[in-house]
Amino acid sequence: MRRYATDTKSILVKPSLPINFEHKKKITSEFLKNKEVKLKDKHQIAALYAALIAYKNFKSLFLKIDRILQRQNKQYLSSEIKVKVLSNKIPIVENIKIVESSY
Repeated sequence: MRRYATDTKSILVKPSLPINFEHKKKITSEFLKNKEVKLKDKHQIAALYAALIAYKNFKSLFLKIDRILQRQNKQYLSSEIKVKVLSNKIPIVENIKIVESSY
């Protein structure tokens, strides 16, 4: 996993302790309540759990990016800036300048 993350310039988010399957199932079930999605197997449950944990880890950064873009009236750049901030590890404002220069 670590090698894949390095090769793809991804950020590896993992819990400090192993999480049991029942906990993953509980968290994903709560998230999916009132949604018309059914998970088919343990792998889908684990994948959704991992995505939820990763989102929770980066949520404050995503909100900060959205606030900065909103002040600059550039909300349309939100997704692109989030990807660049996570992958380039360059400050938000610098990424905005880089993205804008490509338009």
